[in-house]
Amino acid sequence: MLTPPSATRNEPLRPVELRLAMATATLGAGAAIYVLFRSTGLRWGDWGRAMGLAGAIDVARGHARPAAAVVPQWFVYSLPDGLWLLSLLIALDAIWSAGRARWVVRGIVLTAAVAHEVAQASWSGLGTSSGADVACYVAAVVAAAGVSRFGFLKRSRR
Repeated sequence: MLTPPSATRNEPLRPVELRLAMATATLGAGAAIYVLFRSTGLRWGDWGRAMGLAGAIDVARGHARPAAAVVPQWFVYSLPDGLWLLSLLIALDAIWSAGRARWVVRGIVLTAAVAHEVAQASWSGLGTSSGADVACYVAAVVAAAGVSRFGFLKRSRR
């Protein structure tokens, strides 16, 4: 098991470690929503079966079945994309901390995500366009900016 350097010194997680933990958690949350609520006929289902996880996936989906009836569509279809975008932005922030460059990167990532939605609206072969997706993308950029501003996530000056 990988241990962060701060754990070997009984110190709290350093800002970069905390950011990477948050990025991993948001990535995992988006994946969990897919596993629990999206169709297993999608590509992720093939990957799960190829890894020998079909039984575990079926059990988890069985436990989530009662919630599936009340979970809103945006939660199932749009939130995972927003969480994955948030994960990417937090990870980029953890490894690349140049001040203005972060805002440029966030702008580029948001523009690419919205452009993808516009392309989906224009060409049906690319998927289904959704305003909820765009809202989740914008929320991810705002949340990533907020993560950067929290005092406990500021980089130490060692």
